[in-house]
Amino acid sequence: MQSLRKLMNKPRPDDWAPLAKFYYADEALNDIASELDSFDGRRDPERCNGLVNKLRVAQDRILHIIHEMLVTLFPRESERACRDFRSKFPDEIVQDTLPGQLWFGAECLAAGSNIIDHESESDLIRPLAKELTRHLDHLRDLLKDQSLRDPSSYTEQIKDSLLKFDHLFANFEYHYVCAMVPVKSEKEHDALLDVAVLFSEVLDRALKKNHITQDQIDYCDPSVILVIPRLGIVWGLLYYPEGALNVDGAQENLPEMFRPFHSLLTKIRNLLRILSSQELGKVEKVLCMGEPEQVADENKAFTISDFRAKARKRKCREKTAVETIMEGDNLVDDLEEDSEADDDAKNVVIPEGAPPDPTNLRSRFRSSDDLIHRLFVCIAGVADQLQTNYSSDIRRVLKWILQPPEVIPVYEVS
Repeated sequence: MQSLRKLMNKPRPDDWAPLAKFYYADEALNDIASELDSFDGRRDPERCNGLVNKLRVAQDRILHIIHEMLVTLFPRESERACRDFRSKFPDEIVQDTLPGQLWFGAECLAAGSNIIDHESESDLIRPLAKELTRHLDHLRDLLKDQSLRDPSSYTEQIKDSLLKFDHLFANFEYHYVCAMVPVKSEKEHDALLDVAVLFSEVLDRALKKNHITQDQIDYCDPSVILVIPRLGIVWGLLYYPEGALNVDGAQENLPEMFRPFHSLLTKIRNLLRILSSQELGKVEKVLCMGEPEQVADENKAFTISDFRAKARKRKCREKTAVETIMEGDNLVDDLEEDSEADDDAKNVVIPEGAPPDPTNLRSRFRSSDDLIHRLFVCIAGVADQLQTNYSSDIRRVLKWILQPPEVIPVYEVS
């Protein structure tokens, strides 16, 4: 009788209503599950793996269709389960295939399996996995029955069941991912938001000052990804001292990515404060260009080339700039390791209009260009290390400010 009803009442294949699409997606999933149950996977592991992959794709398709139903019936986000916690997840976790992976994981846990190397966490979330899979089976029966009755309407029972599933699935998602990978605490997440606010301000300011153009943003120019963190360090220390780069507070209050550089950032801030507006403009320019300008200075007692010749002798026993930064050495104080520094201090060039220098920091540098060069090395070194050691966080922040929110695609049955 049930088979006759399916034959007579099943939706048309070209019906794009979510319930109609669900009917065929659910049929495909049942066929794959039946095939998996019909043979011993140990005798044909390759075929078994192929079917398991097909099963996960089919599960993912059904969940995307259910999501489409939820958005259609409950268009306001406040009516559906909150998933703001996803912003705490690593980027590699939040993929289009995540829902299917979660369903597969819930079924494995409900059947008694454990997450590898996470046995205790598996025991804690197993009751939630069982409740989720039981309710999902019940929801599938309701949706399948309704697709045979009228694919264009939803009963109140179905609406309530969809909402309950949405909250159960969101709850399981959070606890399952937390069991699998490290998830940022609320404090760490708020600190990352502070970095996003800073970089957003930097982006706006850089556009106004023509350091970058809108075309570079629209066409995803890679230089933008380098420039924003570099200028973020400069402007965060100078113009937004109470924000993400508040180096006057305790080191642990800084965002995680900046904590290893607390001491160096403080020294950079002190040097930035003694720059004239012209010097600051040069610093911004060389950070955007990627290398310091080799500008001749007639007032210097020796050239930059001469300084480099001396520096090579002094630096032969030292590490590279980036290594030095990572180990916390005082790059900005290097000239105090040079016996010739005191003799050369009298040749320091102080530009007109430069701010007061209460600690006589300029005496450590032979010229304005030397100071600018040293700032470039330190600032670019820190920014580049952020890209290397905290690439996931940097990508996330840049994505927040450079790209619009993504729309989750709905997979259709071919």
